Amino acid sequence: RLFALRVRGLSMVGAGILDGDIAVLDADREPAEGSIAAVVLDDEATLKRLYHSNGGLRLVAENAAFPDRNITRDRLPFLRVAGVLVGLIRTR
Repeated sequence: RLFALRVRGLSMVGAGILDGDIAVLDADREPAEGSIAAVVLDDEATLKRLYHSNGGLRLVAENAAFPDRNITRDRLPFLRVAGVLVGLIRTR
C-alpha cells in the first residue's frame, strides 16, 4: 500500500528531502529504528526519523533548526505512523 505526500518545509533537508519533493511511503512497512516515516499526531502530519526512548518515541528532524519532539508513553495512543519512506520524487 504505497501512497505519496508533498513535502512542505525544511525539517528534513539534511536527509536530502526538500520542500516541494514528493515522499513515497509504504503504509504496511514496520518502521525500523532511525527510519524516516510520516507520523500523524493531533491531526498534524510530519515527516521525521523515529527513535524509541524511555518507553516513548523521539521524532528527529534532519535540520538542526528544528528541535526533537519527544512523545511520551501516555501520548502514544494518539500517534499513528502513516507510512515509512521508500522513495522520493523531485519535480524540479
